[in-house]
Amino acid sequence: MDALLCLLRESTLQPRAQDIADRAGVSVRSLFQHFTDLQALRTELVLRQRRLAESLIVELDVTMAATPTPAERITALVEMRAHLWEIVAPIHTIAVRHILPEASAKLSETVVWLYTANREQVWRWFEDDIRASGDDPELVLDALHSSVSFGLWDNLRDMQGLSIERSKAVMVRLARAALVPASSQLGDG
Repeated sequence: MDALLCLLRESTLQPRAQDIADRAGVSVRSLFQHFTDLQALRTELVLRQRRLAESLIVELDVTMAATPTPAERITALVEMRAHLWEIVAPIHTIAVRHILPEASAKLSETVVWLYTANREQVWRWFEDDIRASGDDPELVLDALHSSVSFGLWDNLRDMQGLSIERSKAVMVRLARAALVPASSQLGDG
C-alpha cells in the first residue's frame, strides 16, 4: 500500500502491478499473495486513508473544544485541513479526477463521507458565528466550508503551485471573510 501511495503522490495515477511491486521491492506474485487484484489493493488503501482521516477529524474536534475565539478556531481548522488534504490528496485525485472504470464503491463512499463529515464539523464548530453573521446560514456555511475544502486546497497547491504555508494563509483569509456579514463587504453598503 505504501508503494501504491508513493506512486500516486508522484502522479502515476494508474500504476501497473509491476510498478507497484518494483516500488515495494517484491515480485508481482508476492503482491497478489496479499491482494486478489489491483482493485483490492486500491480499496484497502482507500480504507486506510479513511481511518486516518477519521482520526484527524476527531483530533480537530478535541482541538476546537479548547479554542475559544472564531479566529483561533479558523486557524486550527485550516491547520488540520491542510494536514488532512496533504494526506488524502492522492486518493482524492483517483476518486475525483481519474475515476477508474472499475473504481470501487468504497472509493466513492469515502469521498462522500469525507465531504459530509467536513461540512458537519464546520457547522458544529462555527454555528454560532454563522448565525451571528446575520446572513443566510446555509450560504455562510457553504462559503466557510468551501474556504477549507479539498477543491480549494487542490487549486492552491497543484494549479497555482503555492506552498503549504501560502495555501494555509489564503484559506485563513477566505474563511475569515466567509464569516463577515455581506452587508459590510465591498460593494454592499
